[in-house]
Amino acid sequence: MQRDEEGDHAAALATLASAAESGLPMALYVYAQTRHAADPADEEAYGLLETVAEARGEFAVEAAGVLADRAKERRDLPAALRWFGQLAETKPDAAPLAVAHLGELCYWLGHHDQAVDFYTRTLDGTDDPVLVAEAAYRVGEILAGRGDAAGAVPLLRRAAATGDATYAPQAARLLGTLPA
Repeated sequence: MQRDEEGDHAAALATLASAAESGLPMALYVYAQTRHAADPADEEAYGLLETVAEARGEFAVEAAGVLADRAKERRDLPAALRWFGQLAETKPDAAPLAVAHLGELCYWLGHHDQAVDFYTRTLDGTDDPVLVAEAAYRVGEILAGRGDAAGAVPLLRRAAATGDATYAPQAARLLGTLPA
């Protein structure tokens, strides 16, 4: 690591590769992350992260987080379900955020029934204003789009009440178009 800080990236990678051969989760994780930082398209780095995450030992949560984010970026729902699911299962305090990410991905993909399910689970699992703002707004938006103003209004009010800079104004605007 010191070699990398001094600018000798190739030597640092060689040292980390040698350490990773031990199979120790920390060594594999650091090596994979260093490779990933140098080249986000490095498929072998992701393979190493999968090895660490699948072992469900030390650094598994961190590796699963990287893999979950990658799956979301790639719009890969099956992989996102796997890795965000592992995060939610092994780190319960991260579950609301993991489920919110799944809701957002399903929303992007147009899988609105699944988005509603994941966002509802987010709302049931947290009072975090940032997560509540997005989840309540998105479910309210979907319900309003389906003509369910009665279901949408309380959710949109909840989103607006968070004061979130992104979703509160959108919720207020959408509320203005719906019957109270």
